[in-house]
Formats: sequence, C-alpha cells, structure tokens
Amino acid sequence: MSYHRSYAQFSRLLTLCFLFGAGTSLSLTAQQRKIVYPTTQKTDHKDSYFGKTIADPYQWLENSDAQQVADWVEAQNAVTQDYLKELPSRQNFKARLEKLWNYPKIGAPFKAGSYYYFYKNDGLQNQSVLYRYQDDKEKAEVFLDPNTFSQDGTVSLGNLSFSEDGKYCAYSLSKGGSDWNTIYLMDAESKKKLADKIEWVKFSGISWHQDGFFYSAYDAPKEGKALEQKNEFHKVYFHRLGEAQSEDVVVFENKEKPLRNFYGYVTEEGNYLVVSASEGTSGNEIYVKSLKEENANFQTLVSGFETEPAIIAEHESGKLYLMTNKDAPNYKIVLIDPANPTQWETVVAETKNVLTSASILKDRILATYLEDANSKGIIYDLKGKKIGDLALPALGTLRGWGAKKTKRKSFIALLLLPIPTLLTVMK
Repeated sequence: MSYHRSYAQFSRLLTLCFLFGAGTSLSLTAQQRKIVYPTTQKTDHKDSYFGKTIADPYQWLENSDAQQVADWVEAQNAVTQDYLKELPSRQNFKARLEKLWNYPKIGAPFKAGSYYYFYKNDGLQNQSVLYRYQDDKEKAEVFLDPNTFSQDGTVSLGNLSFSEDGKYCAYSLSKGGSDWNTIYLMDAESKKKLADKIEWVKFSGISWHQDGFFYSAYDAPKEGKALEQKNEFHKVYFHRLGEAQSEDVVVFENKEKPLRNFYGYVTEEGNYLVVSASEGTSGNEIYVKSLKEENANFQTLVSGFETEPAIIAEHESGKLYLMTNKDAPNYKIVLIDPANPTQWETVVAETKNVLTSASILKDRILATYLEDANSKGIIYDLKGKKIGDLALPALGTLRGWGAKKTKRKSFIALLLLPIPTLLTVMK
C-alpha cells in the first residue's frame, strides 16, 4: 500500500485552488487574453426513459475509445495548459508548494518473515518507496520502488500484502488513475517476479491464507469497454499460488444484489474469513465463515447498512472483537460470538471523544481517540479496563499503530509539528 499520494497530483490540485482564489490579477489576465475554445459537436441523439424522451446531444463523448473523443480531450487540454502556463504567479505558487512538501516522510515499520518493512518518501517523490532491513543496525535496502513502474509516473502501487511466512509478496498496480488493478506476485527473498497475474481487480484487498489469498474482482469487461462497463456482480475469489487466474474459486457473491461490493479478509489467527458488504459510501454488513470447519457456511454477524462495524481481532474463546457505532456515535468496542451474533458484550464503552481506530497487541487493546483535533492513545486490557494513556512527546496525529495480537511489539508513527515524522516503539 502506498501511504502518500502522488506529489504531482497534489501540485496540480492545489495550484488550481490557489489560482482560482488569487483574485483580481488572474481575472485581468483572463480578460486580456482571448481564449478560443474547441468546438464541441452536438448531435440529435435522444434516449427514452420510462416513456419520456430526453435529448442528449453530447452522448458521443461517452465513447471513450473513439478517436473523435480523444481528439476533443487533447484540444481541451491544450487550451487549458496554454492559459495556465502564462499566469504570472504560477511559478511562485509552485516554488512555495515544493518547499512545503520537500521533507522526508516515513511510515511505521511492519514485520513480514525475518524482515522489517517501511515506506519512505525523500520529499518530492511521486510515490513512497518500500524499504526493508533485518537488523536495525544495518542499512535498509530498497524492496519495491513504485516510481520505477513507468517513466511518466502514471502507474501507481495499490495494495501490498505478504504471505503468512513472509516468503511471498502480492501487490496491485493501477494504470492512469484507473480503479482497475492488476495483482502481481514476487518471491520476497530474491525479489524475483512470479508468473501469477490477477486482472480486473477493483475495490479489493489482498488477504493471505495458507498457500494463496483472497481478493475481490468483477467479470472481465468486453474488449475495449474497460472504462465504460457498469460495476455489477462483485465477487470474492481465492487464488492459489502458482495457478492461473482461470482456476480461481468464487467464495462469495450475491446474484440478487448486483450493485453491492464485497471485501474479504482473514482474521489474524486464520480461523475466520470475513466479508464486509457495502451498498454506498457508508454503512456495511459483515459475514463470517469458519476456515477450520470443512464446508462451513457464511453467517451474518452484523446486518443492515446503518452502521460501520469493523472486526479488530479474535478472542481466545472464538468470539470476535468489533469496533462499532451502533447506539454509539463516537464508537465503542464489543465482543460478539459468531454462533450467537445478537448478543453483544461491551468491552470498551463509548466516550466523549471519537474512537478512530483500535487494534490488539498481545494482551492489550490499543485505542486511538480524537481529542481537540489531536490523537490520544489509550491502553486497555482485554476486558476493557484502562491501563493508562500513551505518553506522547507533543500534540500530533497517531499513524501506523498497526498492532497484531500474536506479536509483542508495535511500531507507531506520530506526525508532529514542527517535526514532520517521529518513529517510536512500544513493547
């Protein structure tokens, strides 16, 4: 996963924001220059919806593969760029933004196999580079540099996930800002790319289980229609290492709800496959399936799309810790038995501050709250008894508190001002 957006994207976005807000000087420039826009053809195309005819004279622009559309886009871009490059203050804004963004950014390390991995951006790199080391006294080596995927920077790193033993790495790439991703695999030790290739992946994670991983994808679109096909019938698949994508098995789908999205992942202990279903930008259902029982069926853990539940970890009894805003707008942590999902046991009650994230480190619950626009870390035992606050050196934002229940150590990234990034270790 890339933790930092493309510098180039931010630069274009914020430069335009400054330009439109700059006021009189830019308005005068626009008045002084005569802008000649390309002619946009209008047709007599009409559509009929529920017995009513609707004129759509620009419908031809929906054919993204047509040469006529490509020519129109190129002409529009030329007019825009010709105008922007003449703005007198543009270089000043560009220089100021570069100065503000030009500082090292480091993500919290995570362990896979015998290596510790972390993302680092030297300052103005389009994408952060993934480094690794075995001993904290040795110099870290580059493991994966997304900036080398393409010369023009249009290929970006999406998800990245290591197998349980850290031997293999699966990562997804997106071209040209598309939501479509392709998953590739690598031997982590040698950094050699494997033959596995998973296409038409969208809105998906990569979650390993034994000799393969779960991911979400749509059916392959028709030739030349990748950017036009409607997102329908999302499915969760299992890919076994070394096999062709055509052999991948559908493990979850809902043929009666074509517009739902399904995100599958395995709990840390490997006992459950969890599927989170969504219908829009907020709210989700959760289904779970035992991976220890042969031919086990999915069970509904949380129904309805009115809340935003998220599983944190497994309890030793087989129950699941869940972070939820059901009857708790600021979120709370509960314990649910998949065999009896209607009975909830509150572990950490809702507070006056919003619970933004939670994870479990061995026998401790690590919770992050938002208090007066700053992060506050609180440590609980597994029964919800408060042990203490996480002592921070200054006000800031906690990032990367990604603990694991089976580990004894967690790295924390803390964003401070004026210190950009601080790394610390909790044992």
